[in-house]
Amino acid sequence: MGRLPAAPRCRVCKTGLHATPLLQLNGMPGSAQAFPEKEMLAKDHAEDLAIHQCPGCGLVQLSRKPVAYYRKVIRASAYSPAMGEFRRHQFYDWITRFNLENTRVLEVG
Repeated sequence: MGRLPAAPRCRVCKTGLHATPLLQLNGMPGSAQAFPEKEMLAKDHAEDLAIHQCPGCGLVQLSRKPVAYYRKVIRASAYSPAMGEFRRHQFYDWITRFNLENTRVLEVG
């Protein structure tokens, strides 16, 4: 008989996270580093993300490990017009889907 995976724990204080996530986002892009070309979309994979808030210290976090390349990601303060348009559409969809019009939102990361 196989062992059950260990319950996720907080990255900071190691308190066990609740089984029910604060927010579940399904079908998210598998990578934030590049957009696939049309011919590559069939090979692209979506991922489900469970976002939890630690009951011990309050940190809001993903329950999975960071991607292996997280320390090597190039961070830029500028972006292309295409990326700006993509993000505006993405934010509009998110605000509409979760009924967040005229509210304050803190984006981290």
